[in-house]
Amino acid sequence: MDHNQPSHSTNLKKKNSLLFFEIDRFIPRLLRNWVIYLLSLIFAIFIAYFINNYYLDRMYQGDATFNVSSKSQGGSDFGGNSINFIWGGSGGKTDILTKVLESRTHAFDVAKRIEAYVAYMEEGTLKKSNSHRDASPFIVKVDTTHNQIVGVELEIRKIDNTTFEIKPISNPSSNLLYNYTMDTILGKSIPVKFPSKGKFSEWITSDHYRFQILEGKKFFNPEDKYSFVLTNLDRAASRVQSGIQVNALGKGSSILSISKVSYSQEEAIDVINNSLELLKEKELNEKNQMAINTLKYIGQQIGIAKAKVDSASIEYQNLQKRENIYDFGGEKGDILGNLKSLELEKATMQDKINTLNSVSNNIYQSGTKGMIDLQIVGLSEGNFVSEVSNLRSLEQQRDELKLLYKSGTREISEIEARIADSKSAIQGMINTSKNRLNKELGDINTKIGHYNSRAYQLPEQEKKFLDVARGYEVNDVLYNQLLSQYSQAELSIASTVSDVNIIDKAKNLGQAPISPNKRANMLTAILIALIIPTIYLLLREIFDTKIKGIPDIVKLTNIPFIGTIGNNSDNNPLVVLERPKSGISEAFRAIRSNLQFLYKKSNKDPKKTILITSSVGGEGKTFVSMNMSTILAASGKKTILIGMDLRKPKIFDEFELSNKKGLSNYLSGNSTKEEVIQNSKVPNLDVITGGPIPPNPSELLLSENLNELINSLKAEYDYIVLDTPPVSLVADAYDLMHFADATLYVTRFDYTYRGFVKRISDKYDEGEVSNIGIILNDFQVKGSYGYGYGYGYGYGYGYGYGYFEEDANYDPSVIGRIKRMIDIRTYFKKR
Repeated sequence: MDHNQPSHSTNLKKKNSLLFFEIDRFIPRLLRNWVIYLLSLIFAIFIAYFINNYYLDRMYQGDATFNVSSKSQGGSDFGGNSINFIWGGSGGKTDILTKVLESRTHAFDVAKRIEAYVAYMEEGTLKKSNSHRDASPFIVKVDTTHNQIVGVELEIRKIDNTTFEIKPISNPSSNLLYNYTMDTILGKSIPVKFPSKGKFSEWITSDHYRFQILEGKKFFNPEDKYSFVLTNLDRAASRVQSGIQVNALGKGSSILSISKVSYSQEEAIDVINNSLELLKEKELNEKNQMAINTLKYIGQQIGIAKAKVDSASIEYQNLQKRENIYDFGGEKGDILGNLKSLELEKATMQDKINTLNSVSNNIYQSGTKGMIDLQIVGLSEGNFVSEVSNLRSLEQQRDELKLLYKSGTREISEIEARIADSKSAIQGMINTSKNRLNKELGDINTKIGHYNSRAYQLPEQEKKFLDVARGYEVNDVLYNQLLSQYSQAELSIASTVSDVNIIDKAKNLGQAPISPNKRANMLTAILIALIIPTIYLLLREIFDTKIKGIPDIVKLTNIPFIGTIGNNSDNNPLVVLERPKSGISEAFRAIRSNLQFLYKKSNKDPKKTILITSSVGGEGKTFVSMNMSTILAASGKKTILIGMDLRKPKIFDEFELSNKKGLSNYLSGNSTKEEVIQNSKVPNLDVITGGPIPPNPSELLLSENLNELINSLKAEYDYIVLDTPPVSLVADAYDLMHFADATLYVTRFDYTYRGFVKRISDKYDEGEVSNIGIILNDFQVKGSYGYGYGYGYGYGYGYGYGYFEEDANYDPSVIGRIKRMIDIRTYFKKR
């Protein structure tokens, strides 16, 4: 086969790879779908505005700062009597306080203190929002000793200055019967009926509830819609605990900040301030607990000692009067003095042993909660203080872990084991101290025995007086010592102050809500509004394998690109004839000029045969054939157009010709050449229509009659244009290409699949077809596809302003460009 192009299989590099995504295709798609972005942005901004102003609850934050003193004022000296001992050592003070403030146990106590189990709500324009008693026009007072119905929302509407209306909003039967004092649910779905009216400050009572409505700080407008619901303490504690954060203002700083995020500013302030006050009370009580335990212990000992002193005093006085003996001198006085001193040491030693026994029992039964101040009672036991401090720290850790883990878990078992080890260590110290005291007590008893043997030698009367006198004086001294220790313990309690000092309380300064973050939400909505259409268009681009412009063709194949034909908006099939000054007509002229580059060089005959085909139907093959024939005829060349698509003949209607006799009649031998050739309304252009549809179109096109017809027509016409079937549907066009000096392969913008072009390109690269060029039909400027490529690009789109007839209404000004950009009708027409 003679052709003017090199062997494509050897000299040309294949370019027909099918990329699933190309940026130069994607960007124009984004630009031409600006309406989607506009609608998406409008919708997103509306949704963000609605969410910010009507859907999301407003969240407020309250803040306070407090200081944890490193030194305590007043109190006993046990363990430094500071928060260092009470809360487990100086190194972990702030950590422990943070855990306490954020703990559920503390939140539970705060909830009871501020009556957080009463939840207030305000009815808004579109939704109901949470409120607080300080922002509510009424206050609910609940009798916590009485059984209460919880979980039923009641609306309170003011009738007049003394009366209000009660209206259940939720289903009254969906409730729980609850007792706040016992923190126990007593029943479910209890049949209950609330009165329709009530009076301010009067108790509303039944077997299942008892509460009163008090007027609040806010003016109660009869039009206001406020309601409340009682919850159990567990839910109230969860509400208090939620949003609490405690942070040190700096590394190692003793100043901490506490913040609370809540649905109302008043609630956040209420929770923070009461939480700190309660912490101060707890911390002070714990610091004083040891002194209180000591005071109680000494008080018990004073009672015992007083009874002994009173009894010994009466007996001593009676003996003095009866025996008329008031004092001893000399050796007798020495014996009495030594015995009194030794008996006092013995009594003191026994009290110490008894105190250690009491501490030992308390350690095992109640841990450090039963601890007494050993220094106040005259004991100082070395490492005992640090070991008790360690035990207290472990107890605190256990309490915190119990908020997170159930009993029997590994974490709880490990901390319990460490507590048991600490108790055993303390018990070992106590036993060591008791052994030492018992040894000292034995030495004292030995000395007492020595003096008792000397006193035994005294007369019976004097010996009896000696016993009574030393019993009275010893008990009297011990009693006075206990009174002194009792006063010391009282002084310790009175002089102890909390190590927690509030610097700034939480206050309502008209702070703006911290949530919703309207700016962030709006920016997020805008970002989503841009991302979603982009993803949608990206997926469309990935799955869209249609030809979108000249670059698609140039990148996909080595087949020469011959020209571009614009969109035939008038649906005029013979646009070259009826609108010769149109951009489309000029595009066909450009293609006519470019045909010379496709002709076989070996064929020096000026008469040419042009075959026009496409991939599938609908790509404009017949439209190109008719207008190509017309433009060739318009140049003064005698031209004939042959409709060779025998399966689907078309061209007769457009030229207003008959299809009763055509190519099928000639090839089957039923008509002569002269009978099938018809003159058209176009000068120099004749037409052979397809004729009646035959049963064997492929066989007819392969018959010798077609060769004879083509050879005969070459003698009469300058150009023969063959309108053949699509190559992807039937193989007829391939069989007819040997007649052609040039083949035009028609593709259609946004219609032809790139895979079809790949097929013809493969045949071209392998040398199976030659002298072929590609035409892009129905090109539309939907973006910037094809810029800088191709032939005939821009015809009819204003780039030749004033040259083509389409430019008559074209406005090249800036205003005109803006109008074209925002022309919604054009956008949807392109869709």
